Amino acid sequence: MPISRLLQSEEHAATAAALPASDAHDRLRAAAEKARVVRLDEAMLSRPGREQPMYETATALGYTTLGWRWHPDTRFNLDRLTSVLDRLSPGLRVKGVLHTDAGWRLYNRGDGAAKLEPSVWRLDSRLEVIGEAGSLPEPEALQVDLDACAE
Repeated sequence: MPISRLLQSEEHAATAAALPASDAHDRLRAAAEKARVVRLDEAMLSRPGREQPMYETATALGYTTLGWRWHPDTRFNLDRLTSVLDRLSPGLRVKGVLHTDAGWRLYNRGDGAAKLEPSVWRLDSRLEVIGEAGSLPEPEALQVDLDACAE
């Protein structure tokens, strides 16, 4: 929304009329800065180590997610990786951004159709598998398969 529209609002007009011009401007600027603050979960800020990927799982609204993050130096063999991901149940949602021997790739599968595209992401490799509770593969077995794709 353009800032001009906010400045023309009735609430702003009432506030501005009650304050000296410099105070109104300072308050609006402070409110705008506060609105821009993004709070990141501590897990999002931590980086996976070179030796072991970070693994997380969550369940909400009847769906479960399995998620992995690898150090950015971990490279996957793209052919082996897509073979592992393609073997997962077609009803699962699979998305990831991965450092591969063919560069950084975005893998996105929904409704059984997969897309593989170049990616500009470089912070770490990530993979998430999403499905109804009870429909997901065993995380330990999948991690073994994924680890076998790393070079």
